Amino acid sequence: EPEAMVVDPSGRRRGQACLNHPAFKKRVREMAEKSAEAGFEGFFWDEPTETLCVCEYCGSAAPSLIERTLDKSSPDSVKKMAQATAAGYIEEMSAFVKSLSPKLGTSACVMTHDRPIWERALAVPNLDSLGTDAYWLLAGQSLEKGVEQSKLAVLESRAAGHSPHLWIQCWN
Repeated sequence: EPEAMVVDPSGRRRGQACLNHPAFKKRVREMAEKSAEAGFEGFFWDEPTETLCVCEYCGSAAPSLIERTLDKSSPDSVKKMAQATAAGYIEEMSAFVKSLSPKLGTSACVMTHDRPIWERALAVPNLDSLGTDAYWLLAGQSLEKGVEQSKLAVLESRAAGHSPHLWIQCWN
């Protein structure tokens, strides 16, 4: 739905859903319900990332982090709001899926450059599996750096009680 797309600071809609928009959340919940009814056993939140959105819903979600409207706040506050939005999406949707049935699996993939989101996602109680995709080539890093980040992801996921997973870069 076009009205649920991210609004950039110039007021243009971008080709990405706003994680705070009620229409987007409603659609995700409907898809989860229908998928559970069809027999699917788990749900995967694919790379919720830090995205600047200045829509009315992001602005109203920000009072604890931002003193003024989202588009006029400091860059640091906007960054924190975007991180809280992505982690909050993982938490909210995982809780919703578990409310359908505690047996349903929940999983999220958070990119290695989204470290603050990763740290918040580790604390999500209804998340069964947390992983990453070590896109070392896209980030201009060595394979060794990708391996290092992946090992850290495994250790931290297990320490937080999550089953770790890794997306392997197969297309480059």
